[in-house]
Amino acid sequence: MNFENEPQPHAPKRRDISLFEGIRTFAASVGTAALLMLSVCGLIGLPLPENATAHAVSASHITAKTETVRTVQLGGDVFGIKLFSDGVIVAALSEIYADGGLKCPASEAGIQPGDYILSVNGNNVETNAALSAVLSENETNTLTLRRGTETFTAQVTSVLCEGSYKAGMWVRDSAAGIGTVTFYTEDGKAFGALGHGICDADTRNVLEIRSGEPAAVSVCGIERGSSGRPGRLRGYFTGGKSLGTLTQNTELGLYGKLSEPHEGETIEVLPRGN
Repeated sequence: MNFENEPQPHAPKRRDISLFEGIRTFAASVGTAALLMLSVCGLIGLPLPENATAHAVSASHITAKTETVRTVQLGGDVFGIKLFSDGVIVAALSEIYADGGLKCPASEAGIQPGDYILSVNGNNVETNAALSAVLSENETNTLTLRRGTETFTAQVTSVLCEGSYKAGMWVRDSAAGIGTVTFYTEDGKAFGALGHGICDADTRNVLEIRSGEPAAVSVCGIERGSSGRPGRLRGYFTGGKSLGTLTQNTELGLYGKLSEPHEGETIEVLPRGN
């Protein structure tokens, strides 16, 4: 018998086997959703279930959502800054002449510049005036302080000088100045400013704030910067109502919320890796 022209049983070709082995490896790497998208686009030939197109469209929709473009409003506006520290800051220590010699009661109690005084004798203190009123009346006081993340107590025995008790501390409860907005959020309700933290003038540490507010100012002068000497703005507060609240003072900048949304030009924010 002559089988030369008889149809022969179909055997898979090597190319077909290689193709499907490659598809299986690809599916293990990126998932079946990617295969469905390629099939719908006609880039590979796979039998698809009836709802495959819907699944592929859904997968592409999810991918698009993960690549959402972020935008912000341009900054550049000058504003006033009023900050109130989270506790009274020990800016510096000083010796007091008493009983024929020099003493610094705060230093002897273990207090250091940069510490934040939170309370005296169990009562919270938030201002220089409140702290001074208590310390000047009592010879011995128990202070609760914060240093970094640690909270501790110190007993200070002050010295009598010129009719009142003194502990040998210079303290500060606030800071003020002028800054420039870096950006506003897309909706104009919040902002970031400065690009660096506001530090205490004496301790050089970033000021830990309890509250704060942006305020209206009028610029009356500009000092040009030079090598090793940054420039600065000169101005004054013009009064009026607060423009919002300041929420964070960090090493990367000052952040806050506005009472009334800002309206300005919007630009796209590039991804961090660009």
